[in-house]
Amino acid sequence: MHEALAGLTRMAHKIPDLEQQYTVSKERSFARMASNPPVYPETAALLQSLPEYKIGLVTSASRSIVEPVLEAAGILRVFQALVFGGDVARHKPAPDAYLLAGRRLGANRIVVFEDTDAGIESANAAGFDAVRVTDCRTLAALVRGTLRPRELGAGEK
Repeated sequence: MHEALAGLTRMAHKIPDLEQQYTVSKERSFARMASNPPVYPETAALLQSLPEYKIGLVTSASRSIVEPVLEAAGILRVFQALVFGGDVARHKPAPDAYLLAGRRLGANRIVVFEDTDAGIESANAAGFDAVRVTDCRTLAALVRGTLRPRELGAGEK
């Protein structure tokens, strides 16, 4: 990427500085999130109300950044499988992270809720159903509407 950017600007030598600033800024942002988790109460309540389901989380972020946020939100323990960026060599849109989550969950059927094109592509490439999340405020209702009608009485989880 450095080579490509170097051809576009005379400021290419500043890219390492920008990368360092981005890393520091990202760490500060996640530290703030750990003190005030960006998880809607409805989403946390829904996750805690689904003990009969195996729930996983796939993210390209690092464990050290995400786990404190999940812990602060009170939802870390609802996940039976966690896959972080460092757990796979190829990230989304490659299917690797979702395939690893699927193996860890050992589930018969997996439904993925994703908010990015790369995530949808990754889940589909892994052979999983993917549901687009367009607004995190409505995630709980989207999950209920997707899982409950199909799963209740279906006998398979």
